[in-house]
Amino acid sequence: MSQSFDSFDPDETIRYLLSLNRELTLDEINRATLRCGRNDAPWIVYAVSDRLPLAVAANVVPGAWSLAELPQTCLTQEMWRKLFERTGYTFDGKQAPRPTRPLTLYRGCGRAHRRRWSWTSDQATAEKFALRRSVQFSNGDEGDFLWRAKVAPHRLFAGIHSHGRREFEYVVDTRGLRIEPVHFGVMAARSRSRLVEAAIISPDRDVYPTCTDVEAQ
Repeated sequence: MSQSFDSFDPDETIRYLLSLNRELTLDEINRATLRCGRNDAPWIVYAVSDRLPLAVAANVVPGAWSLAELPQTCLTQEMWRKLFERTGYTFDGKQAPRPTRPLTLYRGCGRAHRRRWSWTSDQATAEKFALRRSVQFSNGDEGDFLWRAKVAPHRLFAGIHSHGRREFEYVVDTRGLRIEPVHFGVMAARSRSRLVEAAIISPDRDVYPTCTDVEAQ
């Protein structure tokens, strides 16, 4: 492998990859993105996407999404759409048939971000994110924090389960999607304090109670 791959600069890495003037391998992309860092991975993948064989793109596009801390701040929505439309639906980094029925998916976030694309089929995972947000905005300024949607198969860009952070994630095209709040809100923030006071969880517990836990109190 060329010395150029020793660079930690994403733009230098992109220039080198494009200078090869051929299709790129999965190993080359993975080494480049890991060296430059998780939040530069989406930009590298997008910049060289025309040089990626379809099988490689199917692996590294959802991989870059999952690797980035906040993927929709790394690329515009239209950039991501271009990448996902090229790969078609993928599941854990491989092209796959779409689900045959709508999926009930969840997202934990403030109202302003409810139409972003990261969703999960695991309600407890969404509740964990919702609770973190409700603690952060305990005055309720952001409104509801847990959201639910029935998502038709054609809206699914990718399923990322064992391939990513094990959050049972789906990347969803939310244009025109009906999204409804799940009753959670500020109640979740207050519930954690009650659970700590009742010695049901420790103050430093890193696993948050689910709505079921809360309702049982």
